Amino acid sequence: MNRTLTEKEKEFLSYLKKALRFSGISIRQKVNIEELCEERKDVPITFENEKKLVKDVVIDFVLYRKGKAIAGIEIVDEPEEYRSAKGEKILKDFVFRTLGYEYFRVIRMDKLRESADIIKEKISHL
Repeated sequence: MNRTLTEKEKEFLSYLKKALRFSGISIRQKVNIEELCEERKDVPITFENEKKLVKDVVIDFVLYRKGKAIAGIEIVDEPEEYRSAKGEKILKDFVFRTLGYEYFRVIRMDKLRESADIIKEKISHL
């Protein structure tokens, strides 16, 4: 599985880092769903037979405050990613809803800076 950032993800990350400067929020890149679920022992989500599938499902950015995840961000920068990954989108939505984290999908590549600012505003109360 390729875990390097695309050019648009790198660009967004630079805006996000600026937006979150001095906020106490840290950013992890390319976190797989299974790992994210394992961080929360109080909310059991088991995938049993689907473990191999889940290992390949990666969230572009996960935001943490005081060592606890608070939000995930997906940069949808490839057209086929937006159209073809419906099952993956449903899984991500389910996991984030179950864990109680915010989840953002950035689909406007011409609005990356604005998206980073909006996300900062939406998570500032978390």
